[in-house]
Amino acid sequence: MEAEERNALMRIHQAETARREGGQAPCSFKLLHTGAMRSQIDHPCWDPSWAVPSEHTIDDLADRGLLRVEPSHNKSRDFVLTPDGRAAAAAIAEQATMPIATEGHAPAATDVLEWLIRVEKVAPATFRSPSLLLDRAVADQLVSLTGRESLARRILALADEGYVSGLITRTFGATDEQTLKDSTDLGLTMRAHQSMTQPSTTRTINVFGDVIDSQIAAGNITSYTTFVELLDRAITEIDGIDEVDNETKEEAKGVLARLRGKAAEASGEVATGAAGDLAAAVLARLVGLPLG
Repeated sequence: MEAEERNALMRIHQAETARREGGQAPCSFKLLHTGAMRSQIDHPCWDPSWAVPSEHTIDDLADRGLLRVEPSHNKSRDFVLTPDGRAAAAAIAEQATMPIATEGHAPAATDVLEWLIRVEKVAPATFRSPSLLLDRAVADQLVSLTGRESLARRILALADEGYVSGLITRTFGATDEQTLKDSTDLGLTMRAHQSMTQPSTTRTINVFGDVIDSQIAAGNITSYTTFVELLDRAITEIDGIDEVDNETKEEAKGVLARLRGKAAEASGEVATGAAGDLAAAVLARLVGLPLG
């Protein structure tokens, strides 16, 4: 959608909203040509300072299904917003708080998917016009103007992975943005929604079997210690960490203490959350292993 079309759609929606909020019934907009290459919009809530859209802009918005225009045989136009037009105008005008991505690049797939789910809730009509979806992404500062192609590629990849449904036809030589714009019946799948409702992954520590005197590597393959000694060292390490709050450190030490107490009983223990992350990180560092 061109800048003139976006601006016209937002102004039309703004005038319609002002009339509705004033307690008055909706009325149509009229584009009138007054001669000498001048034109105006006849509507009670249209601000004269706003740019007047041309009949070509109005016709283009009508072709997109965003305006309903009465038949006309001259340059004048009588039109109203459609439901899709209202949704699209609100989508363009609304400014979200998501940080803008690196110039020319799209955010991570999970961030894009989270944004798509939010857009589906507040402006589902944008999915019926993928070009509006990209417009909204720029308005929401999800991507910059130079990031539209990258975002289109990311959305198409989500479709390939089963998160986005729709009729997507890939034509030889077409860019990813062109491919997305030509797609129809876009929507989010159940898999997309389920991926956002699942609890976030946290570090997990599992201890099984008789480990009281079991030997494990301590930094390299030639140095060994017992698991209990490793836990004692981990507790001491946690005490010396300054960048972690005391509450998290005490919880992590409690996790390790419980593991130490149960080691002799050949039991298992699972630790999750920030304390589990800290305990797992310290243990991994002491053993000399990366924490994946």
